[in-house]
Amino acid sequence: MTSKNLCFKLMKEDVKRRAWTIALTVLGLVFTILVPVAIKSGEFRDYVAHVGPGEGSNYIQNSIIGLLRTGGGAVTVLILASVVWAVSGFHYLHNSRKVDFYHSLPIKRRQIFLAVYMNGILIPAGIYLMVLLLAVGIALQAGVGMDVIGVIPFQGFAMHLVYYSLLYTTTVLAMMLTGNVVVALLGTVVFYSYGPAVIALVLAYFNSWFHTFTMSAAQDRRYILMLWYSSPFGNYMGSVGDFNTGLWYINRILTAGLVTVFLAGISYLLYRVRPSEAAGKAMAFKTARAPIKVLLVIPISVAFGMFFYMLRSHLTWLVFGTLCGCVLSHCLIEIIYHFDFRRLFAHKLHLAGCGGVSLVLLLAGYYDWYGYDSWVPDAGKVESAAICLYDKDEWVTYGQADTIRSGNGKVRYYWNYKNRADYCYENMNMTDASLAMEVSRRGAEADQARRRDKNYRAYNSDVFMVQFRMKNGKVVQRRYSIPVDEEETRLVCAIHDNEEYKQGAYPVMKQTREDTMEVFVQQFGQTEELLLDSEARGHLLETYQEEWKNLTAETREKEFPIGIIQFNTVDMVNAREEYKAQLEKEGKTSYYFDVDLAERCYYPIYPSFDGTLALLADAGYTFVPLEEWKVSKIRIERLTVYDDRYVGDDGEMSVLYEGGVRDYEDEEDLNILIPALCYQNYSNMGGGFYSRNLDYDTLVTVYLEDSDRTFGFYLDLNRLSSKEAEWYGLHRGTEG
Repeated sequence: MTSKNLCFKLMKEDVKRRAWTIALTVLGLVFTILVPVAIKSGEFRDYVAHVGPGEGSNYIQNSIIGLLRTGGGAVTVLILASVVWAVSGFHYLHNSRKVDFYHSLPIKRRQIFLAVYMNGILIPAGIYLMVLLLAVGIALQAGVGMDVIGVIPFQGFAMHLVYYSLLYTTTVLAMMLTGNVVVALLGTVVFYSYGPAVIALVLAYFNSWFHTFTMSAAQDRRYILMLWYSSPFGNYMGSVGDFNTGLWYINRILTAGLVTVFLAGISYLLYRVRPSEAAGKAMAFKTARAPIKVLLVIPISVAFGMFFYMLRSHLTWLVFGTLCGCVLSHCLIEIIYHFDFRRLFAHKLHLAGCGGVSLVLLLAGYYDWYGYDSWVPDAGKVESAAICLYDKDEWVTYGQADTIRSGNGKVRYYWNYKNRADYCYENMNMTDASLAMEVSRRGAEADQARRRDKNYRAYNSDVFMVQFRMKNGKVVQRRYSIPVDEEETRLVCAIHDNEEYKQGAYPVMKQTREDTMEVFVQQFGQTEELLLDSEARGHLLETYQEEWKNLTAETREKEFPIGIIQFNTVDMVNAREEYKAQLEKEGKTSYYFDVDLAERCYYPIYPSFDGTLALLADAGYTFVPLEEWKVSKIRIERLTVYDDRYVGDDGEMSVLYEGGVRDYEDEEDLNILIPALCYQNYSNMGGGFYSRNLDYDTLVTVYLEDSDRTFGFYLDLNRLSSKEAEWYGLHRGTEG
């Protein structure tokens, strides 16, 4: 009991010593939480009194809730307060006279540490809670209901207090390891940023030297989590971001609390063994100097080398940057350690070792000593494969319609995107891996050509994302950039025509008749819903799937889509209708997200899809050729094309083709131009096959009689003779 009372007395004395710290904390939180809430609450009260409740008052109310979550200003105050409270509490350890005084007192070190450490958490927590309760009271007085406020402020209090304690304890640990306040602050910055910086450097290393390196969405998510969990600051920012979007991860907060207790235990042990003569020195423990220096110098050297290589892409600059970064960082750390410029090159062996390791790491990436990019799997060890033609069929929509409920019960409707390559990896199972093997072989050869010749440039290349599932359970992913030539085109066509590829690359192929709830068709931007029963919808879907499965790359090169079709799933319809119901309940009429959905998941209909076209005709829908529309005028706008191969003395590129605008209304001109027109919005659905025949430097607008609507088209110059193309001022055309 006596020991406990003594600890409380020490805490009271410490409070008196740190009155200025308390004042700064109070002012910071009052002006970042209490004052903004009071201003917004007054605005809310006045708005309701003069205008009444509605969308405007809801907006102000949401702003108040956001402030009660603790906004960016308050988070900044808490971060700074964690550093200030740690430094002000333990700065006496960096002054030899104060250390002698404290340690000469007839008080156990444990009690001194506990009193100072606990004050640094309990006092800011009390101030924060008091300010938060006052802010909630002001919001309630202004008319914001407790049912609206809910538990959000108190969840925020728990989360921010845990992370404040984590940051505070991290700074306390830096104070224990050092003997100088400035060095302690530098150490705190290192603790906050070292983990994310090294992880980011590793990723940059992979992206710089491993040309075929790629990450799936799941790996990307793990990378982000690594950034968060490798630093107390990063973890705090990640949790704040999630909390502000309505997510509450209690496991993450509990983990942060456990890490805080662990770091506090280490800090206490260091406090117990810390020598009194460490005060005034850079580092309190000599044994920590070399490991910390090596852990800092090598990443800095590698980063310098990569930076200089990025500037000039030359091996000489890579070596120079590496050695420069190594010498500068090593010398700077030695100066900090000794507070003496004359100790620049102390521990030359450490300097040489760090430089050598850094150079080896960078040269290994430069020359691919790992064999990462030259790797081609053994066919006998591959169980199955998946391929994503990254530059083809960019129009395909991946993901699903979804809803998310906020803390106040409201529903937000959105499209939950899925990465294209990830979808292919998850849904494609090519048991014959020969095509993937050929992609890997050609991709490795292309990369070796790039490594042999640093001036190598393939101006026209296709990107292939490949995943190999090995028989030993390992999954390998690669990203290849292969120059377009006759062999590459043949390979792309073979992949496209593969049935297993289509089953895994196009979501419509996985759709079932039971999951199909609506069907829409569109031509030239005009959308119409087909009122079909479930049996007819299912039959139409299966007919389209069969024709899409049999569609060849050769057909897509010759034919242009005449329209598009959308098979809406049950999830898409339910998500949309739930969101609509909420909007109607709130008295809103804007269906932005519904419009957003209406433009997704369309698939092209080709002229050769006889079965699909017949079923559409039976349903009362027929695609009308542009020749049968009443066209009054066609406007051709030719963009100015510059030739980047020739630059004049003034630095300007020479003009290859002059631009211009001209209208054509004569029937003869219309009869020539209309058959060569391809609807602009369908051009990307050529999937990289038909689109190579279109003239993207010429924009065509079609005007209809008795209508304000216009349509954008591209010209297929293969449908015009060279004389016709020349007559209309176009760049090229077919012979004849």
